[in-house]
Amino acid sequence: MHVSNWLASVRDERRSRNRLVVGANGGGGRSERDAPRAYALYGIQSPHWRPCCGRVEAWKAARAMAEHACGWAVVLFVVFLCNLCRLLLPAFALLVVRLTQPDSGRELELREELRKMRRELATISVMDEFARYARLERRINKASDELKTSLQARTTQLTTMKWVINISFYTLQAVVMITLIWNYYSTPVAMLPSKWVSPLEKLVAFPTGVPGGIGITCWLLVCNKIAGLLFQPFT
Repeated sequence: MHVSNWLASVRDERRSRNRLVVGANGGGGRSERDAPRAYALYGIQSPHWRPCCGRVEAWKAARAMAEHACGWAVVLFVVFLCNLCRLLLPAFALLVVRLTQPDSGRELELREELRKMRRELATISVMDEFARYARLERRINKASDELKTSLQARTTQLTTMKWVINISFYTLQAVVMITLIWNYYSTPVAMLPSKWVSPLEKLVAFPTGVPGGIGITCWLLVCNKIAGLLFQPFT
């Protein structure tokens, strides 16, 4: 008697379940908005949602794998690029000054006058034409002082430009490094067998705490050391 009652309850439950599912798919007088409730009630995954959810999960997994696989290369490239830019900062500042403040017409005239007067001075004999020699020498000294004053002003401008460029570069570099640390704070940039980094496993994996993982801080130190050794002959 108990067995027959149990079988009857099972049949009733299956019928109710089938009615709900059929109605969720557009039949049986139920609307499509009842589908989520029916699927959630009986633990059934929607056939319409399954492909979409699968694609989303696959995309997220692929993205995580790509970030994990290329993390060390991204950090290495950024560190090398920052060191290269730091090496080229003086030349870049000089280029900016020359483009924004080229030689004035007066400076070009002074250089040309000095060149001519020095050639003329070389042809004058001090013993035979002392007065002419002295006058020309005074003109040369005056033009040289004027040109030197102009060059000192240009040097001051170059120093200011270097200061501005250096501050801008190091600020941008700090922002980039903070962004890298933020992105890889909980994700290792690379994975190694735990025995390779033992007993410094926790230190190498900081701040991720993943066994066998290489943390962003450790990898930044390694990349900076490698870049420093490679660019040392050019400094």
